[in-house]
Amino acid sequence: MDVTALVLTVGEKTTDEAIRRLGEQTVPCREIIVVRNVTPFHKAMNRGISQVRTPFFIQCDADMLLDPDCIETMQNFIRDDIAVLIGYLSDELLGTIQGVKMFRTECLKKVKFSDTISPDTGCINRLSKMGWKSVFVSRGEGRYGHAPDVLGAHKPEYTPLYTFEKFKLEGSRIRHRGVFQEFISCLEKLKGSKQPMAPIGLIGLCHGLFMEERKDGLRPYSRSRDFKLLEKFVTSRNVENLPFAITKDRE
Repeated sequence: MDVTALVLTVGEKTTDEAIRRLGEQTVPCREIIVVRNVTPFHKAMNRGISQVRTPFFIQCDADMLLDPDCIETMQNFIRDDIAVLIGYLSDELLGTIQGVKMFRTECLKKVKFSDTISPDTGCINRLSKMGWKSVFVSRGEGRYGHAPDVLGAHKPEYTPLYTFEKFKLEGSRIRHRGVFQEFISCLEKLKGSKQPMAPIGLIGLCHGLFMEERKDGLRPYSRSRDFKLLEKFVTSRNVENLPFAITKDRE
């Protein structure tokens, strides 16, 4: 079954490699659509979806580097009642994340992504109420250095600014969804992570949990007031004794 790849990029360093890997899939993409510098996330998705002409499309952010058999593996799980297929990605900070998704195009033409704090989850929930199912996919065995259910790598540039704002947003999204177990799971992953930015992620996650955001905040992160306060606090101490160097993002 023909599949389009939809790549969303705002200039990530991994954009070219992400596109190259899509071109090397064991099941070739019918087309690769690249949406550049459109924010926030729901607008970029809706613009890309309007151009898709195949029955299914795979959403690949520019910091997702997919294994060669990712599309093939996901196609093996397509059924008539399934609208969304989900594969895990490895992540140097969190270990694994829910990352790459394949969508049934006809569903996303009808149920568009909305301007909410959690546009992807909201869309999937609306499809579920309509009777459509989502499924997590897995290979029969591990490949390419990954576990059977991990289909590639998530490779963002974990700077202090990106890490703080990303997890602040995630904390706010968890509050909106009202699933406290998601907070516990993310908290435990960050606590157990050896990645130097994990303490920044913890601060951002906990701060975001107390914020009542409602709009789509998935866009390039700027130095918010919250981040500037954190930066001031950290740089007023002995930075050499801290596990991270927040000064990396200073202007």
